[in-house]
Amino acid sequence: MEDVKVTSIVGQESDPVNKPSHYRHGGIECLDVIKAALDDEGFKAFCLGNSIKYIYRHKYKGKPLEDLKKAQFYLNKTISEMEASESVADTVLNKTENN
Repeated sequence: MEDVKVTSIVGQESDPVNKPSHYRHGGIECLDVIKAALDDEGFKAFCLGNSIKYIYRHKYKGKPLEDLKKAQFYLNKTISEMEASESVADTVLNKTENN
């Protein structure tokens, strides 16, 4: 079964797991605002906490598959943030070693 995508009033595609329209106002994603407000570790903790939340509640809110997909979204976001941090650290380390 394919993910449901709907077009919102402003013509932007909405996906209840990856890009819910109720988290985007004025062209700004809520997740981007949260990331800007937190440091890297805080944002990773936020994402990991959301993943745990969605796993914990998936049996009780009426849409277990959607909640597990949301958990997966936040776990993947945590992983990509960790990979980005490692990549930056490796770049800095390599520059330091080469100087």
